[in-house]
Amino acid sequence: GPGGAEAVLLDVAAALDRGRYELLLLATQSQDDGWLKRWENTVDHVYDLQKLVGFSNAGAAVYSIALNWGVETLLVQNSLTGYSILPHLKTRLPSLRTIDLIHSADQDWDVVAATRDVAPSLDVRVAISETVRTRLRRLETPDSKIRLIRNGVDLRRFSPCCAGATDGVHRILFAGRLDPVKRPLLLPEIARELRQRRKREDFRFIVAGDGPERAALAMRVRKYGLRATFDLRGHVDDIAPLLGQCELVVLPSKAEGIPLIILEAFAACRAVVASAVGGVPELVTAETGAAIPRGPREVSEFADALNELLDQPLLREARAQNGRTLVERLYDRQRFADEYRALFEIGRAHV
Repeated sequence: GPGGAEAVLLDVAAALDRGRYELLLLATQSQDDGWLKRWENTVDHVYDLQKLVGFSNAGAAVYSIALNWGVETLLVQNSLTGYSILPHLKTRLPSLRTIDLIHSADQDWDVVAATRDVAPSLDVRVAISETVRTRLRRLETPDSKIRLIRNGVDLRRFSPCCAGATDGVHRILFAGRLDPVKRPLLLPEIARELRQRRKREDFRFIVAGDGPERAALAMRVRKYGLRATFDLRGHVDDIAPLLGQCELVVLPSKAEGIPLIILEAFAACRAVVASAVGGVPELVTAETGAAIPRGPREVSEFADALNELLDQPLLREARAQNGRTLVERLYDRQRFADEYRALFEIGRAHV
């Protein structure tokens, strides 16, 4: 199914030459097959283990598939089931090269701490951010095992043009799964505060995403009398055109790695106001938008930051341009693909 971490894994697979690699996707906890066709077009074999064997047998299935296929390299992302069988696979396949890809290392989902017991069975630990690399080092992971590979964004998909309200309505984009970790229910709270500051409803929150909190979000929007202020789009396949229509991006998550929507916003030359969690402060600073600390005043601080950027187009455009410069320098997808190809080539030499 769709998601930021899933998009990164899909990009990793797409970077590899199908003529030189046979690629298997082992989905251990999938709840959504919305991207099944994408995966089938990118890899050679797809195993949806919950459908095939059920969650309780997924670990045994990964073990069996790896042995039967004679897998040379195994990459694990956000799957405790996958991590759990690594020591057993290493025993049976001593030449197996094991890699994990770590997005998050905060208090809500600290992958590094959660996988500490199986760390000796991992040959390489890929950190997508300095935040994750620092966490790995603090838990005594040798530098020789750590690779910092930043996520990439396709800069060609996004036009870095300046945005302005041509019809008098400022559009603010939230794009992400409507899940408690993204805290979409905070959006009406922020909108209500922003309305008080502006004394008018000259803005609109565009919500691109679906998930378990959609109904609760719609109910809260109605309760606060904000129906004219919210446009709930549901899942959007291509975010680029929507980014071109909006002036700002907002992300009030309680936990994050390096959110893909922030990289996409910067590629489209849009400033971002986001919660200062996970790896977000590496991207969102006073130079590129506003990072809001979690706490009792965060709703008010989100509203203040959005209000300032809406009222000051030159400031907004300067921060947006700084964001574009940042992704051009550090987060280009071509660099991302080259680094993953190199990582897997090392694996072939190792085997």
